[in-house]
Amino acid sequence: MPADGWYEWPVIDGTKRPQFISRADGPCYFAGLASITERTAPDQAGMVIITSDADGGLVDVHDRRPVALNESDARLWLDPALQPEAAEQLMHYGMLPSAAFRWWEVTKAVGNVRNEGSQLAMPLA
Repeated sequence: MPADGWYEWPVIDGTKRPQFISRADGPCYFAGLASITERTAPDQAGMVIITSDADGGLVDVHDRRPVALNESDARLWLDPALQPEAAEQLMHYGMLPSAAFRWWEVTKAVGNVRNEGSQLAMPLA
């Protein structure tokens, strides 16, 4: 699942303050599982992003985080021939460390599903 990043809402100084988290050097590629085929009825389709314990500085933002892979490992993840044991190894050892990410506070407007646009990921002044 390619993405620019993700949002978390840690409590800072007693107040929930949204943070946008992204890779420092490019897009994120989240490991996920999907149940979608050409014959899947729309109400039967599903997808999940796999998460893991946060590490390093990300622990200050949230205790969980998406399993994010680099581009080459993401391509391996998508290979239909990838065996479950290899996928497990890739998930555990290919997950990017917290040092690969940066984060900053953003507007609370991200909490309203009606709001859209790249401005929601801009740092607060």
